[in-house]
Amino acid sequence: MVAKLLVADDHALICEAVTDAFKACGPGFEVSCVHDGLSLLGFLELNLETDAVIVDHDLPGLREADLLALVRERFPDVKIVVLTDSNDESVLQRARQLGINGWARKLETGEDLVRIVEKAIHGEEAFSVADEKARMSRPTLFANTSAGSSRLTHRQLEILALLADGFSNREIAESLDLSENTVKVHVHAVLKLLGARNRTQAVAAARKASLVPL
Repeated sequence: MVAKLLVADDHALICEAVTDAFKACGPGFEVSCVHDGLSLLGFLELNLETDAVIVDHDLPGLREADLLALVRERFPDVKIVVLTDSNDESVLQRARQLGINGWARKLETGEDLVRIVEKAIHGEEAFSVADEKARMSRPTLFANTSAGSSRLTHRQLEILALLADGFSNREIAESLDLSENTVKVHVHAVLKLLGARNRTQAVAAARKASLVPL
């Protein structure tokens, strides 16, 4: 079965290098390229069978948070692997909060990049070797709910606290300087992690688990 990939990077050399890395693996991958955020969204609209996007974290056209949130909202089955040359840990944390499936450095070997994307396509979280080592050395952030152990990021906990205070999505977006689309993605993730069908159930579960004040 051929995996259909989209590379989104404004540098032609990066697109070419990524494409070559997958071509070297044989006929198992079909790779297309675009060079800005709007083209990425347009391509996915016309190619709903795309399995994964490999996207530059600093892609022109749309703010990163908005772009990743839109891809996750409109194309929930598409796996997202962020490609970056940044060493800023906060960039990775923001991307993970938006529900990416993988993270790769632009200095990865072709073999490592293919490994990361293949893991993402198969539903696993996939990160570069260096980032995996760093991540394993830090404690995992999670919250225990009555339904079991649900992993919540700092941002999701912030949004959960505002939900408990009765904030609307628009008010949360204004309070945290996020777009409403980004907030919607986070709220959906919070509901899923807490096993809740709506905001009221999520807040009740959070209070029971002492994640927010009673």
